[in-house]
Amino acid sequence: SYNTPEETNAAFRQYIANGMTDLRLLADLPTQSGIDPDHPFAWNSMMCGGVATYALNVYEKMLQGLPLENVVYELAHSGISNFIYFYSLLVTLMENKGLDITQLRGNSINDPVRAKLVYASPDFPTDIARRVCLDHIEYSVRHTPKWRPFAPNGVDPCQAGMDAVRELGGCLAVGTAICQDLLERGISIDDYGAMVFSLDAESDFFETIAKFRAARKMWAKIARDKLGAKTKRAMQLKIGIRTSGLSLQNQKPLNNAARVTLQILSCILG
Repeated sequence: SYNTPEETNAAFRQYIANGMTDLRLLADLPTQSGIDPDHPFAWNSMMCGGVATYALNVYEKMLQGLPLENVVYELAHSGISNFIYFYSLLVTLMENKGLDITQLRGNSINDPVRAKLVYASPDFPTDIARRVCLDHIEYSVRHTPKWRPFAPNGVDPCQAGMDAVRELGGCLAVGTAICQDLLERGISIDDYGAMVFSLDAESDFFETIAKFRAARKMWAKIARDKLGAKTKRAMQLKIGIRTSGLSLQNQKPLNNAARVTLQILSCILG
């Protein structure tokens, strides 16, 4: 996302024309904090980190002329309240255009623990955030089945200093807890489908390979033995990868290129 909705729209059109199929929607800090753009608290952070998407008409400008049914949209914000807000804007935009919301494709990180561990941004208390997270998942499973409404996030905690063991352990724990809550709501892991984790590709080459391989094996066992999965799809783990920004230095671009290349190779081998 760019500073203004018009700039973002122009860039997105160019990306799609060049063959890109996944777009990341980011809001600025005041929007993520629930602050109106004309509030004094917003004056020094307007359009910092994304677009000031404080209303539906801003989303309309940002996504004008873009295919809403066959492009994957990723919502990558800090707090649980952000995901509900921006997801509802996308659904409303599709309904206003007369489009079928069951064709909406994309994902929300929607991890209540990650929001507290890393960002400490204004958000719901943890118990309410957990309930809202489940509300989002339940609605999405029933009404937008192509949307991935939940992805335990290990990237940001890892970039904040967490090691690989705790990163993976945290994702497995959060994923298990949320799926157990869904069972209490009458949604089985087979109804939910494949789990998605967002994991970090670090500079420790072999550790990263081992982490990805272990993650898939461990989740398959948890899904089958603890959550009662019956289908292969429900035992699958899809991993969204982020290379490590923590390993890069502004003064050494050639080193950065080599490091990212090795990190991507570890993803392929993992």
